[in-house]
Amino acid sequence: MVNRLAWEIRSYYPVEHRIGRYGLDRLRERLDVRLPDDEAANIAFHIANARHTQDATAFDAFEAARLIDQVVTIVTYRMGIERQPDNVHFSRFVTHMQYFADRFFAGRMLASGDDFLFDQLSRRYPAAIACAERVREHIRDTFHQGLTNEEVAYLALHIQRVSEKA
Repeated sequence: MVNRLAWEIRSYYPVEHRIGRYGLDRLRERLDVRLPDDEAANIAFHIANARHTQDATAFDAFEAARLIDQVVTIVTYRMGIERQPDNVHFSRFVTHMQYFADRFFAGRMLASGDDFLFDQLSRRYPAAIACAERVREHIRDTFHQGLTNEEVAYLALHIQRVSEKA
């Protein structure tokens, strides 16, 4: 079976993927069993899910990877930047998106009711806010769930940072 999200899992959950690769290597060495490379992503998926199960939240690593990939695609396209997995700023952005996906699927979105940061960023970084608003629209249309201005503001802040450093 082909894992259609193998690239996303490898890119967005690299530690878990390395553990999966390690497991495949051990199977090959000890039992002379050769499994397809996509199996490392399947192992990573189970590790990511198990990690979140300890937090007592329903979590699906495939759905999280899909959400992260959709947001990264919107951001890279709208801001004219490339996916750079080896770039520390891009990696930091992806890490933020992992935390965002965790909060999103756990139903724990940031919501202080204070729009100060959103208002300030709207004035200072209008392109990043416009991009984050596009993400808000996509999430509303795809997942039928809204994002708070606070979440959009933090997303815009990270979009601005990654676009400056790209």
